[in-house]
Order: sequence, then C-alpha cells, then structure tokens
Amino acid sequence: MDLFSSIGIQEIVMILVIALIFVGPGKIAEFGTSAGKMINNLKKMSTDVTTKLEKELLEEKKGKEATASLPANTTENKPTDQTSEKPPSVHP
Repeated sequence: MDLFSSIGIQEIVMILVIALIFVGPGKIAEFGTSAGKMINNLKKMSTDVTTKLEKELLEEKKGKEATASLPANTTENKPTDQTSEKPPSVHP
C-alpha cells in the first residue's frame, strides 16, 4: 500500500484532530463503526464471488475432462444407407 507509506503519524493525527473539531466525538465513533461494517461486508462479498468463480471453473474443468475421456464415435453422424443421401439433381 504505497498510499499509506507516504502518510506519517503526524498527518494522521492532524486529520483526526480536524475531524474531531468539525464532526464531534460521537459522529467519529459512529463513522468508525459504519466503516468497519462496510469493510466486513466488502470482504464477505469478495470471498463469496471468489468462491463462486472457483466452483464454476472447477465444474467447467470437470465437464471438459469428462467429455474428453469419452470415446469418439465416428459412425454416429454418417448415413447408414443410400436413402439418406440427396439424389442427383436433374436439369431439363
């Protein structure tokens, strides 16, 4: 996190003092609680999305492996008799 490495302790204290003056101690605590809940929700949502994507990728991979392991049946799509072929066209 390069953003926080450039901010020192003095800058953080100054921001907190200014926030305390403008907002008051009750609102800062309320904001901290709200921010903590929001961060927890974001973590939960990202974990859920990651888990779902991994599950779908694993299912897709298993599906591809299952179809790849099936024997190729080459005679299935070929016509078995001459009646299924088109007759030659006759031009007058």
